[in-house]
Amino acid sequence: MNEKLKKISKNLEPLLNENDSVNDIYTNLITIAKNQSDYFKHLGVSNFIKIVIYIYSLRKTGSFSLGDKMIDNLEFAELLTTDNEETVEMCQECDGSGEVPCKNCDSSGQIECDNCNGQGGEDCNQCDGDGLDNEGDDCANCDGTGMISCEQCDGDGVENCPECGAHKYYTCPECDGQAEINKPGFVVIDLLLIATWDPIIKNKCEIEERTTNPIMSVEKFEDNNNYILLNRTYHDAEINVESSQLYCLDYDDEMDISFRNDMYIESKKFPNLAHLY
Repeated sequence: MNEKLKKISKNLEPLLNENDSVNDIYTNLITIAKNQSDYFKHLGVSNFIKIVIYIYSLRKTGSFSLGDKMIDNLEFAELLTTDNEETVEMCQECDGSGEVPCKNCDSSGQIECDNCNGQGGEDCNQCDGDGLDNEGDDCANCDGTGMISCEQCDGDGVENCPECGAHKYYTCPECDGQAEINKPGFVVIDLLLIATWDPIIKNKCEIEERTTNPIMSVEKFEDNNNYILLNRTYHDAEINVESSQLYCLDYDDEMDISFRNDMYIESKKFPNLAHLY
């Protein structure tokens, strides 16, 4: 099968952008795979990764020998890191808008005028609402109606709501208008799914798998080019680990992985974080 994969790799190599990074090759090959997803899904995840490595080997050395060594030593790992930054979540009180409807005016922005009880008018102060003057004629002030326009609401019968200032909404008291609130005890975690042939990463993962001992710092890991970052996802959890350190959650020469709809590779199960709580 590897001879067939080498032939496929040789044909695909000219189609990729010129770079030496194995992770760049992985990302660029995914772009091609999206347009031929049925073909690559038929090849399978394992063979897809091998093609990435063979293309890298071909570009790095002009042959597949390096690729064969990398594949012979290939292992998979799920890693975790965190900056221990507290998780924020959408405010449920305002549904993430930062505002809540004004209950005082039923979010209309206006309330009934308390001076005229929403009538828009009040008793004429010249005829006390009789509509007649002292001579028995129509009151000149109200034209005999007995009512004049309410000065407080200009005859509209409504006035601006004092609670929301006619805005219809007011700042959410739960999140203070920020639309998000902190989730106490939960921190943002960064989950990495990698394929690696690096002896240091592999040895560390084998020793520290499913422990609270870090395998290395994030900085040291990022300086290492001997892995393919297959996927990266962010979640939140209640855990108790150091910031900016990497922890091995799972390590094996085989892992239950598959293509996502966008052709990136992901683990089929969420890693067990129980030992980090």
